[in-house]
Amino acid sequence: MRRWLVRTLPVFLLLDAATTAPSGFPKSGNGLWYNQTGNVWSREWLPVGNGHLAATVPGGTQQETTQLNIETLWSGGPFSDPTYNGGNKQASEQAAMASVMQDYRDWIFHNVTGDIDNIEDLTTDQGQYGSYAGAGHLLASLTTSGPISNYGRWLDLDQGLAVTSWTQGDVDLTRTTFCSNPTKSCIQHISAQNGPLPNLTYAFSVALESGLPAPNITCQNFTSLLVNGFVSNSPPGMSYAFVFSAFASPSARVQCIQFPVAFGAPPNATLQVITPANATNTEAWITWIGDTEYDMNAGDAAHNFSFAGEKPVPKLQARLPIIASSDYQTLLKQHTDDIKSVLSDSFALDLGQKPNVDLPTDALRSQYTVDGPQSNAYLDWLLFNYGRYLLASSSRSVLPANLQGKWANGISNAWSADANINLQMNYWAAEMTGLHSTTSSLFNYIEKTWAPRGAYTAQVLYNISQGWVTHNEMNIFGHTGMKGGGNTAEWADYPESAVWMMFHVWDHFDYTNDVAWWKAQGWPLLKGVASFHVKKLLPDLHFNDSTLVVAPCNSPEQVPITLGCAHAQQVIWQLFNAVEKGFDSSGDTDTAFLEEVRSVRTKMDKGLRIGSWGQLQGNIPTFENMKVSTTITNLEWKVDQDSPSDTHRHLSHLIGLYPGYAITNFDPSPSVQGTGVSRRYSKSQILSAAGTSLLHRGNGTGPDADSGWEKAWRAAAWAQLQNTSMFYHELSFALSENFGPNLFSLYNPYDPDPIFQIDANFGFPAAVMNGLLQAPDVASISTPLTVTLLPTLPPQWPSGSIRGARIRGDLGRLSVDFCRTSLFTMATSPDIFFDYVSADETDSALEIEKQGYPADEAGTEASFRLRQSQAGDLFLGAYEQNADSTSGSNSRKLVGYICATLSPATSLTHHSMSTHVPESSSVCIHSVCVAPSHQHRGIGLALMKEYIARLEKANEARSAKYERVLLIAHEELRDFYERAGFEWLGKSDVVHGSKPWFEMRRVLSLGTSSREEGEEGRESPEQMLSGHQSMPPGVLEALHRPSNTSASMSKLISDFPNALSDVLDSNGKRAGVSTNKYDLLCPRSDCGSVILKKGVAEWVERASVQMEPPGYDKHRLPPLPTPPETAQWWLITPSPMAFENIGFTRPVQPVTEGGA
Repeated sequence: MRRWLVRTLPVFLLLDAATTAPSGFPKSGNGLWYNQTGNVWSREWLPVGNGHLAATVPGGTQQETTQLNIETLWSGGPFSDPTYNGGNKQASEQAAMASVMQDYRDWIFHNVTGDIDNIEDLTTDQGQYGSYAGAGHLLASLTTSGPISNYGRWLDLDQGLAVTSWTQGDVDLTRTTFCSNPTKSCIQHISAQNGPLPNLTYAFSVALESGLPAPNITCQNFTSLLVNGFVSNSPPGMSYAFVFSAFASPSARVQCIQFPVAFGAPPNATLQVITPANATNTEAWITWIGDTEYDMNAGDAAHNFSFAGEKPVPKLQARLPIIASSDYQTLLKQHTDDIKSVLSDSFALDLGQKPNVDLPTDALRSQYTVDGPQSNAYLDWLLFNYGRYLLASSSRSVLPANLQGKWANGISNAWSADANINLQMNYWAAEMTGLHSTTSSLFNYIEKTWAPRGAYTAQVLYNISQGWVTHNEMNIFGHTGMKGGGNTAEWADYPESAVWMMFHVWDHFDYTNDVAWWKAQGWPLLKGVASFHVKKLLPDLHFNDSTLVVAPCNSPEQVPITLGCAHAQQVIWQLFNAVEKGFDSSGDTDTAFLEEVRSVRTKMDKGLRIGSWGQLQGNIPTFENMKVSTTITNLEWKVDQDSPSDTHRHLSHLIGLYPGYAITNFDPSPSVQGTGVSRRYSKSQILSAAGTSLLHRGNGTGPDADSGWEKAWRAAAWAQLQNTSMFYHELSFALSENFGPNLFSLYNPYDPDPIFQIDANFGFPAAVMNGLLQAPDVASISTPLTVTLLPTLPPQWPSGSIRGARIRGDLGRLSVDFCRTSLFTMATSPDIFFDYVSADETDSALEIEKQGYPADEAGTEASFRLRQSQAGDLFLGAYEQNADSTSGSNSRKLVGYICATLSPATSLTHHSMSTHVPESSSVCIHSVCVAPSHQHRGIGLALMKEYIARLEKANEARSAKYERVLLIAHEELRDFYERAGFEWLGKSDVVHGSKPWFEMRRVLSLGTSSREEGEEGRESPEQMLSGHQSMPPGVLEALHRPSNTSASMSKLISDFPNALSDVLDSNGKRAGVSTNKYDLLCPRSDCGSVILKKGVAEWVERASVQMEPPGYDKHRLPPLPTPPETAQWWLITPSPMAFENIGFTRPVQPVTEGGA
C-alpha cells in the first residue's frame, strides 16, 4: 500500500548551507550529516529510539515535524474485533482439517511434481490482522523569520543524538532529539546563542498521519499536554496516550493553552514557551512519554487472548513526576552513557576507513560504487555501525524490532510492518557483535504471543497435541494460523517459521552459556517447537526410501506444494541437533523425548541433494534416476525441477549455508547424517553445489523484487563460501542499490516514495562480520568448532581491527588487528577475570574439585582450608560476573582455580606436597580445576598463564624468588601443560589414587636476565610480532603467494623450501615431530593462513607412524584427512577452541618446485 508522503511543513531556501560537517559532528566520523532538510520520510528523515518509543526528524528550522511511534500501537487484533482468534480454524473443524491435510498428502505422494496451486482449505481470512501504526507528530514552531545560514543536521551514532543547527538573524540555534532507554522517554532540546530563544509552541497533530483519528488533547497541568486517542474509529481499536511536558530556563514561562471546543471536534491544546522582552532565556526542552493498553502477558487462554492491560493514561500519569524531576543535562547523560555502554564499550570495528567530513552523507552515498575503491570503506563502516545503532534503538523493550524496527508513518504500513523473514535477519549480528541485550524482547515475544495460541493451531490444523506451531506472518496478537489471501501455495504454508527462530534461541545459549535463562525460557521454547515437528514428519510414501519428510511443503516463497523441501528438512534437522546439544544443561529429565528426537532425526532426509544441472535442490530427487552434471548445484526440492534461470529473492534451500550450518559443516558420516541419507556426496561437492545454486539465484534484482535484504543474504552466503569478490560485490551492490540518503534500506528503491524495510540494515552488519570472522555451528557438542579469521577480506578494507567479537561456545571476546600488507595480531579475552580465592569461597572451590576429580584423588575440606589460610596468594580463582537472571543480583562466581603451596624441594614428593614452607623457591601445584560447565572454553589455559604471570611479576619484588612451578598430572593432560610451558620430567613416585602420575616443571623468570640452566628464552609478544625480519624470506614469499581458490578447506600446507628447516624446531621431543619455530602470520587475506602462535602446532613427517593430533581434548577433534601423495609434512594443531592455534585454513601455493 502506498503511504502518505510526509514533507516538512514550511520549506525555506537555505542560503548558506554548511560545506563541511557541522562543528558538533562526532570527531570519529561515526554519524550521518546533511546540509538540507529532509523531504521524503523513508529516504531522508533520521531515526532515534529507545525500543519503547521511537521518532524520526527531518531537521526543520522554524518548524520541526517529529514523527512519533509507540512500539505496541497496532490496529486490528482483539481491540478491533473481540472474536479475533489469530487466524485459526474453529475447534469444531479439527476433524475436517485432518481429512483435508490427508487429502493433500495423498495427492502429493501420488504426484510430487505438484499441480496443487493453492491450499486455501487450510487458510483463513486475515480478519483483523492489523498493522503497526504511526502515532502522530509533534510540531515544534519558533516565532522567527529571515534568512537561514550555517545549516546542518546530523545523526550522532556515538551518542544516539539527532541534531540540527542553523543561524537565523544573529542567533545560533541548535535542536537535539533523542530517546532514552533508562527513562523510557524522548526529549527534544533547543538552545540559542548570541541572543534569546524565540517564542516556541509545541502541538500534537494527526494531520500528516494518514488514517489516525483525531485524539483528545488537553492540558494535564500548566506545563504538560495529555493526548488520549484510539488507533481507529470504527471499530475504535487500541487506545494510546502521550504526555508532553515542556521546560525552559527560569527567565521564560511555560504554559498550556486549552482551545475552545468546536462543535463535533475533540478538545485541543498546545504548550507554549514564552520569552519575555529583555529576558535571557537560551534553552527549552520537551519530554514525552507514551503507551497503549496492550499487555503481552494477557495473550493466553487464561486472559481469553485479549492482550488487554491497564489503560495508558493512568500508567503515564504515575510516571510523570519521575520524568519531571530530571533536568536536561541529567537526562542527556543517562542516555549517552547508556548508548555507549551498549554500542561501544564491548565491541568496535575498524575497516581502515578514512572519514570524509567534507561531503554530506547523501553525497557520499551518491558517489559510492559497486566494487569501488578503498574510499568505499567509510560508508561500509558507517552502515555497519548504523545497523547496530538501529537494533539497540528498537529492541530493548517489550517487543522485538519489526519489519521497520520501531519507525513507521501512517496507520497502515507495508506488510503491516510485522514479523516475517525479517525477524530472523534482524538479529543475525546481535550475538557476535555484543548486542545480546537486544534479544530479550525477541524471546519474550515468542514465548508470550506465539507459543500459547500456537499450541491451539497445532491441535486444530495438524491434529498434533504436542508442542506449538506458527506460520508465515506474525502480528503482536498471536496470529498463528495460516494467513489467507494471494497465492497461498507460495507462502502461507510455512510451519517452519518457529523452527528458524529457534536458531536464535540456541545461539543465545551457545554464545552466553546462561544456564539459568536456558532452563527458564530457552529450553522450554526449543522443546515446544521440537515436540510438534517430531510428530509432524512422515514416511516418504512416494520415493519409499525409508526417510521421513515434511508434507505438504513449499520452498518459501515458491511453488510447487510438494514434499521434503530442502529448507524445511535442513532447519528441522538443526532444531533436533540443538535439542540434543542443550538437553544436559536444561534440567529436563524427559529422556523419552530426547530419544524420540534422536530416533526421528536418524531417519530424516536432510534436504541436501544435487540436481541435474548441479544445483542444490530445494525439495529432493531420487538417486537411482538422478543425473549429476560436472557443474554441481543444490536442489531446492526433493523432485528435481529447479530452474537455472530462477532468480527468486529467497535463498531458502541454502539456509544451511548461512545462517545455518547443515551445508557449511556438512558431514557425510552415518553418525551425523543418519540412515535416511545417501552418503555419495562429499563436503566439497555439497559446497560446490551450493555455490552453483547461489550463482544462478542472481544478484538480488529478480523480477519478483528489488530489496536490500536479499542482497545482504547473498553477501553473507558468498562469504561463507569464501569467495571474496562475490562477497564484496553483493555487499557493495546492496549499499549502492537499496539504501537511501538516510541509509534506510528501501524496497523498490527507484519508487519516488519507496518502502522502508529495516531487515537489510540489520543483515548488512551480519554479512560484514561473516566476511571477517566465521564460527558456524556444528551438529554435535563433540564436534570441534572451526573459527576462520578474515575468510573474505576485500581490498577495499586495507587494514583494520575487530574488538570484542563474541564467539559461539561462550569462548569470550575475540580481538584482531588485520592488514593486507603487514602482520596482524590476535587475542581473546573471555568474560572471565582472575582474583585470589577468599576464605568464604573455599567451599565453592571444593565443590568444583569434587566435580573434577575422582573421589580417591579429590582434596579434603581440611586441606583446602589450610591451603587458603596459609598460601592464599597461591590460591588463584577464575571468575565470571554472576548476573542472576531472576533476581537481578550481581556478584562473582568461581568457575575454576589453581591452588598450591611452597616447598624448598626441587622435585615433588609426598612430603613436599603435604607441607607449606614460606619463602621457598618451588611452587607445588595441588589442583588445576575448571567447573564442568565451563570446560573446553580455554579458561584452564588462561588461568594457568595468569598464574605464571603473577608469580613472575611477584619475583620483581621478592628477595626469595619463585624459581619453578612443579605439578603432577595424568598422561592425558601432558599436552595441556606443555602448551602452558611445562616440560615433561617422567613418571612420579607420588601415589595418589589408582592412576599413575607424571611430574612436570615450568621454570620461572626471576625478574632478571639470568635463567636456570636448560631454560629456553621466551620472546615477548612485541618480539614475536616485531616484523618481517624475524621470519625467513622463503616463508614470507610463500605466505604472499595467492592461495589455490579451488582448494578444499583443510589443515594441509605444502611446499615450503628447504624441507621446512626454516620454520621447524626439531626438538627431539618425539620421533618424527617438530614444532613451529616462528610465528606464521598472514600478511594478506589470500595467503591461505591465519595467525599461528609459536610452538603450539606440530609438523609430522609423512613417514612417521605418529599421526594422532596432539591435544588434551582429543575427543573434540575431527579425524585427520588423508595427506595427498605430494605432501611430506603435515601440520596438526591442538584443540581449535584455544584460539592461539587457529592454524591454516587453505593450502599455500608452492614457492619452488620440489619443496618439502
